Amino acid sequence: MRVALLGAGRTGGHVARLHPDTSVFDSKRPPSPPLLRECDVAVCFLPGPAFADCVPALLSSGLPVVTGATGWEPDRGLDGDLRERGAAWIWGTNFSLGMRLVHGMLSALAGSLPLLGGRGRLGIHEVHHEGKRDAPSGTALSWRSWLGVPPGEVSMTWAREGDAVGAHRLTVSTGDETLEVSHEALDRAVFARGALWAAEGLARGSLGTGPGLHLFEDVARAHAAAAAPAAEKEGA
Repeated sequence: MRVALLGAGRTGGHVARLHPDTSVFDSKRPPSPPLLRECDVAVCFLPGPAFADCVPALLSSGLPVVTGATGWEPDRGLDGDLRERGAAWIWGTNFSLGMRLVHGMLSALAGSLPLLGGRGRLGIHEVHHEGKRDAPSGTALSWRSWLGVPPGEVSMTWAREGDAVGAHRLTVSTGDETLEVSHEALDRAVFARGALWAAEGLARGSLGTGPGLHLFEDVARAHAAAAAPAAEKEGA
């Protein structure tokens, strides 16, 4: 699998180190469609505006794409455009596979919140490096949506400190007790590994994703659910 890497910075650099068969594109070597077609899949860790500038070339290339562009929101018509072209893209705000476990925890917690009788105060705090521009982070916003409660019922706070990779903490406080769910990334390689997992799945067609724009969390959750019955049979 030859990977076209757009954005070899803090996280993208780990993609190149973990996967030797990587072709790096940057301002000195722009990602033109002919050059992109020499690869099997594109992985992008660019700032949002820079990635938006590359979208036309990526679409024209027809390559499957995995993107973790910071602060990027897809246009409404992108999914339809990809379907017409027969191309599959995966988009995520956090490519940690461990974060998928957190998603399950928060979904389970959301279903149990009524037990608190409305007394639970919800707060999400996140910490990232000083250069991160968006706040709250996309992951923090995902956590809030996973809780399934109105946005106004969850306080959101954040900090930008040094070279922090990324830490998120949910606190549920009733006054009588406190419950916390937390996740901390210790190395940016964890995001690169998740992106490469998605890229390999797209290149091999093993994720079951058809043409269109797919959320990384949905793809990973569906893959885990499909794998669970097989694991249960093996253990029987």
